[in-house]
Amino acid sequence: MRIRKQRLAQEKAENPKLYDIERKVELEQGARMIMLRKKAGITQKDLGLALGISQSEISKYEAGQRSFDIQFIESVSAALKISPQEFIGL
Repeated sequence: MRIRKQRLAQEKAENPKLYDIERKVELEQGARMIMLRKKAGITQKDLGLALGISQSEISKYEAGQRSFDIQFIESVSAALKISPQEFIGL
């Protein structure tokens, strides 16, 4: 956690506009994940079990504290029974 905070502080200092955009995207992705998970009637714990990660990790993704990669998007989409395109809002 300490290393992540240091990295984020460095990124923000080096390019504050890019940092703000990345942060906004992470928060929007997290909010979308919450909405889709609730729409599917799945708890954080159940989604975590389906993905092989803890409920606290799901919470971090939903809070915008973790970045989404394509593999994660595909895994969550499969667990929610939606397409990756729907997951990202296309």
